[in-house]
Amino acid sequence: MDNKITKRRFVDFLSYEWIFVIIVCVVAIFGWNLIYTVAEPRLSTGQKFKLIYDDGVSTSYMHSIIEVTYNAGDQKYAYLDQPYGAFSYDVIKMETEGMSNGMENELGLRYETKDADVLITDSLAKKTSSNLTTRRVNSIIETYKMWSFNKAVKDGDLYLEKLLKDDVAKHQAGDLNESYSYAQIDQAKVKSLFLKRQDGDNRYRKAEQKNQGIKQECQRIEMLCHEIRFAKMLLRDHPEVFYTYTIGEQGYNQAVEYGKDQNLIGKNKQILDQNKQKNLTEYGVEKLSYGINLEKLTNGYEFSSGDFFTDDYGEHKNLVMLSFDFISEQPHLQFESLSFMCTVVRLCSYIV
Repeated sequence: MDNKITKRRFVDFLSYEWIFVIIVCVVAIFGWNLIYTVAEPRLSTGQKFKLIYDDGVSTSYMHSIIEVTYNAGDQKYAYLDQPYGAFSYDVIKMETEGMSNGMENELGLRYETKDADVLITDSLAKKTSSNLTTRRVNSIIETYKMWSFNKAVKDGDLYLEKLLKDDVAKHQAGDLNESYSYAQIDQAKVKSLFLKRQDGDNRYRKAEQKNQGIKQECQRIEMLCHEIRFAKMLLRDHPEVFYTYTIGEQGYNQAVEYGKDQNLIGKNKQILDQNKQKNLTEYGVEKLSYGINLEKLTNGYEFSSGDFFTDDYGEHKNLVMLSFDFISEQPHLQFESLSFMCTVVRLCSYIV
């Protein structure tokens, strides 16, 4: 039987079977794409870090700040006095995104899908359609669960407590005058944590990969000790850099401004007082430090906040940087947000 492929036979085949060839090509492309999609590693909540620029904040420099903070542990940034870059080995992807004008549902969607970590917004006083004063940052704090620095350092202490050597005395979580050092951390507990967290991760199948991963996990914990200590120092010694707020404050102020309904004023006053008391009980202050006032970050060794963050008119006044609180969903990688914000403070100010 003559099965030799000749030019004539090949041309005849294409002439009569061209539809079949196209179908085979389409199926092959679809199949390959399916295999790639299924095989691609699925990022857990926290393994992708996203910086959101709110409506009215310029997106001109948002990629630059990610690059600089990522490399902040390099020798060229030795003046920052931090051992590593802002992100640990377990942050696999970093993104930035600007919100569209008037599209509040975009931010809500990012929040609901946990597809955001740090937000840059503004604190400028504006008037509503009812002629009441409102601030965008206050509305965000009232609407979404935001991670105050007060809660962040307390969460960090509680996280590190589980990794301490057995003979290390624990201090009250959130105490601004006490911090755990990396020397107090039990390396065996860090190893155990890593193996539990990364069980089934294809990046760590081989022994040498696991050993490298354990080393990187130790670096993550070392950086966390560094950042908790730095954040406590900011809260204790540099309160001026924070944007502080009590939930219920804007509602009460608007009720007073409206002035026509004493019952409404009383109701909002009660809500505000309850939140003040709650904050006093949990953190020792009435107002929580929810974000960084970026205009306060000036005179850095190389940068100021205006090099990375401005409004649409080129000004960096009234801009606030704050973090969403997803610690229940990402108990290990929530602290990447804290590290990023602390690194920004060191980069853009004299505080190190």
